[in-house]
Amino acid sequence: MIEKWIELPDGSQKCFDVRIYPIHDRSVEKTYVVKMGFDITDRKLASDKQSQYMEALEISLKRFEKNQSHSTNSTKSKNRFNLTKRETEVIRLVSEGLSNSEISGQLLISPHTVKTHVTHILNKIGVADRTQAAVLAARLGII
Repeated sequence: MIEKWIELPDGSQKCFDVRIYPIHDRSVEKTYVVKMGFDITDRKLASDKQSQYMEALEISLKRFEKNQSHSTNSTKSKNRFNLTKRETEVIRLVSEGLSNSEISGQLLISPHTVKTHVTHILNKIGVADRTQAAVLAARLGII
């Protein structure tokens, strides 16, 4: 089995999982080969994107940890970003995997307000997305 990128006539590329199976006749005098290719382009691109995302997340967290003060006081860490009580509630729900509309239902606020809180949280703690925010909040004991 091999992965192989193939350039198509239109200039685009596709990734195939190519598998080769030998088939012998009953007398074992002749061997035939069946070569099958499965288009795995979408899966390969998604996997590459996820790997890049995870690398960026690790770099971001390492950079944060490097710049973080060496204080062991968890209250100081929690207050470090000046998150409001509501923002802390929102990041807790984000870390549980809830969508903005699900969070709005639980907190009885509009989805637009949730979106605003999430934007403020991302800006305050200096991360690019909800996943990074949830991971960082968990590491720091904010949630």
